[in-house]
Amino acid sequence: PTLVYPGTTGGPTWAGATYDPNTNYIFINSKNQGQIAMLTPQMSSGVFESLGKSKMPFTGPSGLNCTPGPWGELFAIDAATGNRVWRKTIGVHQTALDRGATSNPGTENGGASLVTAGGVLFHGGTQDRTLRAYDPKTGEVIWSSQLPANANATTITWQGRTGKQ
Repeated sequence: PTLVYPGTTGGPTWAGATYDPNTNYIFINSKNQGQIAMLTPQMSSGVFESLGKSKMPFTGPSGLNCTPGPWGELFAIDAATGNRVWRKTIGVHQTALDRGATSNPGTENGGASLVTAGGVLFHGGTQDRTLRAYDPKTGEVIWSSQLPANANATTITWQGRTGKQ
């Protein structure tokens, strides 16, 4: 077995980045969780055929991640300089808090964020069933709402009949 950190779905998530032409910032969400990966023999009728990849989360007996938090983050990067403007933990991991975590480690997340022409950054891919709106300049949450289920993909928007987003 080999510890892979971040795991194969970690670091910047599969959904990619979001660019805001108003601030010239690039927004990236990440998952900071390890996995245990290994090659296992694949047998057929008791005869070795090949090696197969298997992976599992790097968790302890409690089921919580063994890697240090934050487990989910959202970053703003200045596209002109490449410098990080802000970095925020995203999602609320209530189970970790209930079990004595001294601070919120954030949650696993997926899907990219979305920034509107009006200057609001949305992300709904955290595992706490919450859609959040952020100030893209500071990363502060300015609004949130519970969802009926986790939103595991990129937030969407559309142009209405009035021509507005």
